[in-house]
Amino acid sequence: MNINEKDLRWLERWKPQLAEGSAAASAFAFQQKLIKSQAQSVQTLAKMNAQQLVQLLTHSFGSVPLYENYSKFGNPAELVSNPKRWAELPIVRRSELQPQSERLQAKRLPKGHNVTGSLRSSGSTGTPIELVSTNITSMWQRALAFRSTIWFRREFDQTLGIIRKFSRDSTELPDGETADHWADIEGIPIYTGKRFGLEATKGKLSEQFNWLERKQPTYLMTLPSVLRELVDISIRTQSDWAPKGISTLAETVDDDLRASIKDHWKINIDDTYSAEECGVIAIQCPSHGNYHIQSESLLVEIVDEQGRVCRPGKEGEVVVTTLSNLAAPLIRYAIGDRAIAGKTCGCGRNLPVLKRILGRERNLLVTKDGKYWPSFGMRQFRERVPILSQQFRQTSLEGLEMRYTASAPLSADQEQMLKKHLQKKLPVKMQIVLRYVEDLPRSQSGKAEMFISDVVAG
Repeated sequence: MNINEKDLRWLERWKPQLAEGSAAASAFAFQQKLIKSQAQSVQTLAKMNAQQLVQLLTHSFGSVPLYENYSKFGNPAELVSNPKRWAELPIVRRSELQPQSERLQAKRLPKGHNVTGSLRSSGSTGTPIELVSTNITSMWQRALAFRSTIWFRREFDQTLGIIRKFSRDSTELPDGETADHWADIEGIPIYTGKRFGLEATKGKLSEQFNWLERKQPTYLMTLPSVLRELVDISIRTQSDWAPKGISTLAETVDDDLRASIKDHWKINIDDTYSAEECGVIAIQCPSHGNYHIQSESLLVEIVDEQGRVCRPGKEGEVVVTTLSNLAAPLIRYAIGDRAIAGKTCGCGRNLPVLKRILGRERNLLVTKDGKYWPSFGMRQFRERVPILSQQFRQTSLEGLEMRYTASAPLSADQEQMLKKHLQKKLPVKMQIVLRYVEDLPRSQSGKAEMFISDVVAG
């Protein structure tokens, strides 16, 4: 039995009695189609993707003010069939889109597409954008979220705990929100156990972990920066609570965090790569670790500094074209991330692949000789000193600041030992400043980036 047959069997295992023609029945049937879609050949999937692109461009050139002059690059069919012509379309960056996001809204929509809400980026870089979205956009995002639970083999009769930023205020700590279902019936059209939700931006991490101990959810979904501190609390307190599965979203998962989860809870992290303005971009393959691009909903390009598509194994900039949101389509939109292009995955799902998600451009360490992805090896070091959490910030080409929380400020000897440890991990000599703080700040979305560079590469 191949992986697609296993996915279908897993879905069918949980199928309830659904009223014919109901929203739940339609959502269930749509998920069956998605499983069949991922089993198509690479060539067939590419052909389907091209057809969607032609439809998107035809609509956008005629209905969206931002793209009204794009027809000068060629007609949609020519652009899609000719990679060189497609590459002539400009790459739009967030800073360029933000002041003219109103021009992105379509003047008219195809039948069946209706504006129902909005999508807003977190604005962690200081340039948030807000886009209108449609009923079709929502349908796709629900379906892709449901797909991830099937891939991750979540047992739907178990409980799910979620710690993240919610679109509305949840109830106050310590109890959070409890629901009888993991999602609305159109999102997960089968019976599930309870869902416990907690606002990531409220309260201390120790309170959030105490909440998990009380609720005892089988599965946990949260941000990687939250998870990093939760697992450290679990290790220090020798807690008996252990999740059966962990899903992460909204931030990059590094090798250090994956190792911590594997060592302590004996499970892997199941990650979903997404952006607020684009929705689900890729879902991690549970068996091979690659990220499968959700190509039924969007096109992803990994391009180098010259805008050329990267070969498998090469690092580049992530450029996204959304296919489902015709109210505010994004065409060749640079979301500010970097990733490594991948080959077809060996699991049997034939969706395009990203080998690895590297993170935000602003999370690169900048030197006179180039940019580097920093890795400080803090997991092993924290076993020797009482550091609870940390955040690094590059303040200049030669300056690095580390803010940290701890059970007590470090002694002079401990600080000196830590500075030597960090310097060994850096590609160049830097002046390192250590700063003890009571708490590390989080963004409005609940994120706490491990490393931020304030230096612009020359």
